[in-house]
Amino acid sequence: MYEPGHTNLGATPALDPERLAAVFGDDRDAIREILEMALHSMHELIGRAREAVASDDHAAASAAIHELKGMSANIGADELAKAATSAESALAEPAEIPSSLIEPLASAYERFAAAAKNLKERLLGD
Repeated sequence: MYEPGHTNLGATPALDPERLAAVFGDDRDAIREILEMALHSMHELIGRAREAVASDDHAAASAAIHELKGMSANIGADELAKAATSAESALAEPAEIPSSLIEPLASAYERFAAAAKNLKERLLGD
């Protein structure tokens, strides 16, 4: 069973290390760099989405969440990609943006961040 912040080096809802291995093979430096870049970029995207939701800016929220969805899917952060897909669907409605839209993204990001840190420590010696 998956526990936030713990990975047995198999697929988890938060991070699929096999996706990273398929792209980067045994290049530990590349894996380290992509994880660090993703952590930073995803954090910024969630912040941009949060600001856009607070100002009821559909276009800005959609752009940030769409970018987050793509980045998450590419790196193997499947839970975050799924949360972003749900948020993007919610934004398709012309109504006011629900204030609760960001919380599932933030929660999934925190689980991804913990899994990424764990993976870096276990595989890369960080």
